[in-house]
Amino acid sequence: MTLNFSEDEVHEYLYQQGMEALTVDFPQSEQKEQKDDEFELWRLIKQKALSKLLRIHDSVRYGEFIATKLKLPTDKTTPMELDLFGTHEDGLFVLELIVNRAAERNAFSELFAYSNFISGMFPGAGKKDITNILVANLDAKITQQAFLYDLIITDRDIVVYQLEFSGETLDTLKLKPYVPSDEVFKQFTNDMLSHEAMSCVVASFEDIEG
Repeated sequence: MTLNFSEDEVHEYLYQQGMEALTVDFPQSEQKEQKDDEFELWRLIKQKALSKLLRIHDSVRYGEFIATKLKLPTDKTTPMELDLFGTHEDGLFVLELIVNRAAERNAFSELFAYSNFISGMFPGAGKKDITNILVANLDAKITQQAFLYDLIITDRDIVVYQLEFSGETLDTLKLKPYVPSDEVFKQFTNDMLSHEAMSCVVASFEDIEG
């Protein structure tokens, strides 16, 4: 879908309306019981991911923005500009808004740069103390895989919302929680179990009597 609004327009509308007004409910996933002889690892990974996403979603959707376009002075170069900064039930969150599809590839690196900078301001804080929110359509497969990697392997608190318009005006905007498809989970699991991701050591020894 081609958006008819600039990133600044979407940013300002999101800041004025707030998360609670625009965020829709987390989609209800179909939970099917698995028999022992039908074990599939990707389903376990999906269940773990959805449980974590639901927990994060239930907290940040009621969060409040406390700053917009916050400049973070890192050095003498142009300061980083954090789109939105806020608080929620579990602490602080940073929000990065990406409207341009071409900019999606750098979305996570920018988001985590802001997150790491904020956590570094507080002694003893770490990556688990800041919740990361990305608002983007997440069309690129590479960003879908990166999202699961950071959610499951790196174990960051991160959630993605997609921009959804029910009409042609800005006031029809809603933030829809992004849930990867089964195919994305399967590919992610296959990559985890690839030869490049695993090592094997074989040790042998003679039987000892008794």
